[in-house]
Amino acid sequence: MHRPRVRHQWKNQVWVGLVALALGGMIAFSWRAQSQARQVNPTQPSQQVQYQLQSRLALLQQENASLKQQVDEVQSQLAQHNQSAARQASMKPTEEALQAAQILAGTVAVRGAGVLVTVNDAATPPPSNSDPTPYLVHDYVLQDVVNELRAGGAEAIAVNGRRLTGISAIYCVGPTIYIGGVAAAPPYTIEAIGDPDTLMSALKMYGGVIDEYTHNGWQLRFDVKKMKEINLPAAIPQK
Repeated sequence: MHRPRVRHQWKNQVWVGLVALALGGMIAFSWRAQSQARQVNPTQPSQQVQYQLQSRLALLQQENASLKQQVDEVQSQLAQHNQSAARQASMKPTEEALQAAQILAGTVAVRGAGVLVTVNDAATPPPSNSDPTPYLVHDYVLQDVVNELRAGGAEAIAVNGRRLTGISAIYCVGPTIYIGGVAAAPPYTIEAIGDPDTLMSALKMYGGVIDEYTHNGWQLRFDVKKMKEINLPAAIPQK
């Protein structure tokens, strides 16, 4: 984040150096005028001395005009450079907002630290003549996990490798869960990019999604791991 500012500072130093160089030339011009005036032989006739001084003054005035033009050009270039730098700085928030929108929309691949959540059915089948609901992963269970991750600040989420967007649906058709229109089967893996500690705390807090679906008669299995790097693909348009 700091490199662009360093480059701008370095360019400004170059421009300021050029201005200083040109100004130094003008100072040298003044010193030369005084030095050459002292070099005129006072024993020469006054008319000849005056002519020599006028000739040298005209030459030095030309040099002074040239140096002034160089200073004006450098100052103009410096002003243009500062305007360009200001425009680039003003565009940065817009670029960052666009990038954030692309990530949320799932239109670009994204990489970063986060958590890997595995959700599976109960380790043992439900007893005979009992309700199998607490033993099986349902669409709303996965949706609750996704919602908890989003509330915890997840920037991008994928279920079974399929990137979710704001319009991605998780739903059941009979016993099969569909993720964004694609059939999925347990175990279900949910990858979320964001601060690993915050996401872990959101999932494991008392009364949270994991606590709910592992107690009160529920037998589902959850495994949560912090990941240093997760790579999520761009979202595939849902059919």
